[in-house]
Amino acid sequence: MFEAVGRGWFFEWRGLPFRIFSGCAGWGPKQLEGELARGDWYHRPATTEALFYDDPYEVWDHMVRKV
Repeated sequence: MFEAVGRGWFFEWRGLPFRIFSGCAGWGPKQLEGELARGDWYHRPATTEALFYDDPYEVWDHMVRKV
């Protein structure tokens, strides 16, 4: 998939803003629910502002200030 996106950007989508987010996480049964109930996670509704924030290195700090 990443290769297809890279080719698309290089050959077809030049100038279109996009970011690639990648990662992997795993939880045991009910672990995530417990973490959410304890308040271990920040969560907010998704916004285009967060996805396309001007500086990708500053977006975390910006979003934490909004919590």
